[in-house]
Amino acid sequence: YLAILEQARGLIDAGDNAAAAKLFAQAEQLSPDTQRIRSLREQARRQAEIEVAREIAVEVAGLVGIAEADFEHGELADAADAVQRALDMDPEHAQALTLSVAIDEAKREARQRARRIQPVAAVPAPVAAPVPAPVREPMRVEQPIRPPAAVPAPTHSELKVDFYSEVPRGVITVYQAESQVLRNSFRFLEKKGFLRSKGVSGGFDEQIRVPAGPTDIRIYLSLPGRETQVHRLSGILPPGAIRGLQIRVDGEGRLSVELH
Repeated sequence: YLAILEQARGLIDAGDNAAAAKLFAQAEQLSPDTQRIRSLREQARRQAEIEVAREIAVEVAGLVGIAEADFEHGELADAADAVQRALDMDPEHAQALTLSVAIDEAKREARQRARRIQPVAAVPAPVAAPVPAPVREPMRVEQPIRPPAAVPAPTHSELKVDFYSEVPRGVITVYQAESQVLRNSFRFLEKKGFLRSKGVSGGFDEQIRVPAGPTDIRIYLSLPGRETQVHRLSGILPPGAIRGLQIRVDGEGRLSVELH
């Protein structure tokens, strides 16, 4: 009985509340205090439901981000596929519904353009650039010298995100505790000619300010046609310091993360 309780608490610390709830159910059959164990089981079950809902919300947001990027680049079929997968998971998602309507409208306009011949637009005559008005230099006023104000002790850290992906498109999302601190829809393309491009590897660097102290960080990777991956890590962010968060996606779409 005690071994089961210890294992269940270890699972809670590791973030696996669903497995912990199952162990609490086993302990409930052995416990002389079933009401207490039942309460622990219900807490673990409710937390597991919250985590599942959060994972679904992040995955839907990732799919919508992929659909938005595809829509902006005119990839209407890919955008429609991604937004439909999002709506399959959350049929009432407002952003996905709005984007779905916009994609359908863009498809309709594309079909109409294909049916008619576009007239050649006339080249507008060049317009002479206006002559800028003279700018007067502002009068300088000497300001009194004030003693510097006391600098408060920092309560934040800087998290330097170093992202590189061999997969050309997707969405990366970073949470610190329950707060989303970064969301980036990436699409790395190389032009191959007129109206032609090819997906290539690429990356970005971004520095974000986050609360200092002990922290739990979760990184979500959403790729087209695949389940969202999640990587969890813990660490300490000293006040005023800069920590590096290295995120890598290999050619097979596998996610790896390190905190330096």
